[in-house]
Amino acid sequence: IERQEISRIMEESLDSFMEKYDSLLVTDRNKWIVFHGKEYTETHFDKDDTYIAGLEKFGNVPMLVRKIDLEYQLFGKYGMPIDFSNNRNVA
Repeated sequence: IERQEISRIMEESLDSFMEKYDSLLVTDRNKWIVFHGKEYTETHFDKDDTYIAGLEKFGNVPMLVRKIDLEYQLFGKYGMPIDFSNNRNVA
């Protein structure tokens, strides 16, 4: 897959996550979910189980693995900014 296609898939996945975010926050807060474009997996409590579910459903393709928490309500679809010069979160 070319870099542009990966970027397109990831942006579509981010947008799909944000479209479902409010309802997921109510029903599945603190669980994990995988998005590949507009498709997604069931939620899981364990990050590794979620990743495996994504591989089983979508195969070895670009996918977004996200924890459903308040971070995206506070910081938007890209999450909390990270200061890479100090290797820590900015907030």
